[in-house]
Amino acid sequence: MGGRSVTTLLRHAIFSHAGQARSVDLGTIFAFSRPSDDPDHRPRSLLSLSDFIVLPAESLLEVRERLPASASRKPPLLFVHGGYCDAWCWEPYFLPWFASRGYPSYALSLRGHGASGGGRMLFVAGLDDYEADVEHVAGELDAPPVLIGHSMGAAIVERIVAKRPVRGAALLAPVPPAGLLPMAARLAAESATDEIGASVASDTATNSSAANPAGNVRM
Repeated sequence: MGGRSVTTLLRHAIFSHAGQARSVDLGTIFAFSRPSDDPDHRPRSLLSLSDFIVLPAESLLEVRERLPASASRKPPLLFVHGGYCDAWCWEPYFLPWFASRGYPSYALSLRGHGASGGGRMLFVAGLDDYEADVEHVAGELDAPPVLIGHSMGAAIVERIVAKRPVRGAALLAPVPPAGLLPMAARLAAESATDEIGASVASDTATNSSAANPAGNVRM
C-alpha cells in the first residue's frame, strides 16, 4: 500500500458514472495503527466502507401506513425496523393497533430493505445513510412524529435524538452503546466453555464405561 492512506484508497470505492453511483471492489481494507513510513505494517482492525462513505439521498423509500378511521389530533408514529428485516414487521400488529387508537402510523423500509431502492449499494450503507432515510420520511409527514425503533432501528433513533429535539422516542430492544461485538464475544466464549465441559463429561463417561464393562462391576 506504500504511503497511500485508507481515505485515499476509499476515494476509488464509489464514483459517479452517467449520474449513477457504481461500486468498485477494493477487497480487504485495514486501518493501520502505525504511520505509513513504519516498515512494520500490522493491521489493527478491519474497517467497513460505510465508516467513510455517505451515500446520496435515496429517493425510493417504501412507507407502509395505517391511518385512524376518523380525523385525529394525536401525533403520527414512525416505526424504524432493525437488521435483516423491513417495514412489513410492523404491519400485522403495531400499525393497525395504534391506528385503531387514533395514531397515524407509518413504517419505512430503510434503503436496501423491502421495496426501497438502494439494494445494490447495501454493502456500503451505514447508520448515517439510514438516519438520512428516517429524517427524509419524517419530514414528509404532516406533523413531527414520535420515533419508534427496534434493535438497529433503535440505534438510528438514538442518533437522531442526540442531534436534535424530537417529539418523542421509544427504543425497543436497543443495541448496547458499545455495539454487539462485546456481547457476541461473551456469548461465543460461554458457548465454547459449555461445549468443552460437555466434551470432558462425555470422555469421562466413556472412559469409565471402558474401565468397568457391563457384567464386570466390582461391588
